[in-house]
Amino acid sequence: MKPHATLIFISAVILTLGLLCLIFPKGGITVVGTKIKMPAIADILNDNTAQNELDIEKMDSIKHLKYEQTSAHSHTKDSLIHFAEFITDSSMGFSLPNDDVCFFDKFFAKAEKAASEGKVVRILHYGDSQIEMDRISDILRAYMQKTFGGLGVGLIPFSQTIPSLSVKQYATGDFTHYSSYGSEDIPRNRGHYGPMAKCCRVNSTATANISAATSDTRDGHLKSFSKITLLFDNLNGNLTATLSANGHSERKYSATRGVNTLTWQLDTAVTSVSLTVSGLSDIYGIMVDGSSGVSVDNISMRGASGHQIRMIDSILLAQSYAKMNIGLIIFQYGGNSVPYLTSQASRDNYAEAMAKQLQRLHNTCPNAQILFIGPADMCKMVNGNMQSYPYMQEVVNTLRSMALENNVAFWSMYDVMGGYNSMLTWKKNGLGGGDYVHFSQKGADKMASYLVNAFQTMYELYLFHKDTDPAKFNKLWTENTKQQ
Repeated sequence: MKPHATLIFISAVILTLGLLCLIFPKGGITVVGTKIKMPAIADILNDNTAQNELDIEKMDSIKHLKYEQTSAHSHTKDSLIHFAEFITDSSMGFSLPNDDVCFFDKFFAKAEKAASEGKVVRILHYGDSQIEMDRISDILRAYMQKTFGGLGVGLIPFSQTIPSLSVKQYATGDFTHYSSYGSEDIPRNRGHYGPMAKCCRVNSTATANISAATSDTRDGHLKSFSKITLLFDNLNGNLTATLSANGHSERKYSATRGVNTLTWQLDTAVTSVSLTVSGLSDIYGIMVDGSSGVSVDNISMRGASGHQIRMIDSILLAQSYAKMNIGLIIFQYGGNSVPYLTSQASRDNYAEAMAKQLQRLHNTCPNAQILFIGPADMCKMVNGNMQSYPYMQEVVNTLRSMALENNVAFWSMYDVMGGYNSMLTWKKNGLGGGDYVHFSQKGADKMASYLVNAFQTMYELYLFHKDTDPAKFNKLWTENTKQQ
C-alpha cells in the first residue's frame, strides 16, 4: 500500500471509531450475552495521568520537628503548634482515638526501658503483599533499633515459603507446613497456627538454617543476632532442640506440653545458626533478636484481607503473645478487598469484619497498642484510562472510623500518597508497580520513610511532655493548640 493510501486508511479508521464513540449508547449494547461498550470522546481526550499531579519532592520536604529537650522549654508554644499541625492537619500524621496525643506513650516508655531492663520489646507488623519480603517493616525496624537498640530480623517462620530481603533461610527434614491463608492445596490446621497464622509441624526431626542479610543495602542491625527463641506447641512433651553456631552447639529439652519457648542467649553476636528440632511439635516461629531493644516482626500474608486473626485459636494466640513481650501491633490490610467494596454496605461489612479482628487482638494481647494502616491508592482501567477506584476515599474513611471506634490508631497510605490518582504519579516516578496496586521497592522504602517520620514526630512529642504533669500538659496543649 502506498504511503498516501495508508494515511487515508488510518484516518478513515480513526474517523469511524470517533463516530462510533459519539453515537454508541452510554451504557453499551449486549450482543449474544456479551456487553460491548465504547469510551466517550471526553474520556479519550482526557489525560487522567495529569489529574492530581503530585510534587514528590515537596512531599519529601515535609519534615518533622527535631525537638531539643531543654529545661526552660523556651519554644513551648511553637513546638506544640507544630505537633498539633502535624497531628490534626497533615495527611502524613496518625488519626488517634479520642484525639489522644499520648496514645503511643505506653509503647515509647516500654521501648525506652528495654535496654536497661535487658528485654526485647516486639512490634508485630501484620499485612498483605505490600509488606512481603520484609518491605516497609525493614525501614521501620532500622529506625526503631537505632532509636531504642536491638539486633536481628525478629520473628520468622521455621520454614520460609517467600524469600526475604533481610534474612536467608531454608529448612530440611520431616515437617509439614500449615497455613490459614493461601491456595486451597496448603494444608489447614484447625486453628493451631500461632501468631504468624501458620506453623510447621515437626513429625520427627527437622532443621532450620538461618543466615543474616549480607547486602550493603540492608541495615547493619540486621546483619547479626545474639538471642534465638523457639516458639512452639509441645504436642507430646518430648521436644529437644539443638542450636549450632560458630562451631558450638547447645541442646535443650522441654517436657512441658502446650505453648512454650526455648531461648539461647549467645555470648557474642553471630551471622548464622542452625536449629534442629526433634519430637512431635508445632513450631510457630523463631525469634532472631539481640539481647535487648526493639524487634519488628514482618508477618506478611499474600492475598489476605485481614481475616486470619480470628482463624487462630484464641487461647493459643493469647498464650503465644504472653511469651513475646509485645508493645505494638500494626495491622495493614484492605488492598485485596478494595475491588469488591463497591457499595457502602459492602464497605460497612468489611469494616465490621476488621473490627472483630482488632477486638480479638485487644483480647489476646491487652497490653499492646494497635495501629491500623489503611490501603494505598489503587488504579484500574476505566474507559481506556487508568484511574483510582472511584470509592477509595470512602473505603479509607470507613476503615478510619472503625479503627478509632475500637481504640486503634489509624494511618492512611492513600492520603499519604496524595489521594485520588496518586498511584499514577507514584508509578510515573518509579515508586509504583506495573499493576498500579503495589509499590516498587523504591516506593515501599519511601512509604516506610513517611511512616517513620510519623512515629518520630510522635516520639518527639512524647519526649516533650514525658516529664510534665499530665494535667499541666493537657492545659498547655489546649491553650496553645485550640486555634489549630
